[in-house]
Amino acid sequence: MSEVPDGLACINRCEDRVNLINRIIDSNTKVLAAANVQIRSGTVFLIVLGVLFCAAGFLPFALWGQKGMLFSGVMGLVFLITGLLRLRKKAKYPEIK
Repeated sequence: MSEVPDGLACINRCEDRVNLINRIIDSNTKVLAAANVQIRSGTVFLIVLGVLFCAAGFLPFALWGQKGMLFSGVMGLVFLITGLLRLRKKAKYPEIK
């Protein structure tokens, strides 16, 4: 047996493989942290996009009676609801310690 960081390996046989596995685990920890940042920023983006589309779609209808932009308003509602549901759910990847 040979002692490697975070474990043991067969001497002259598995040491390289165990070290590679340890590097993969360390790398995945960083990837998961970055993925959680992406989830949060994507949620904020959906909410902002939803508000903008709702304003662009429903404001002309409410002020001037123009129905042509209602599709944008409906899409804005979809974006807004999706973003709020993601915010409420607090979706994220588990943190590895």
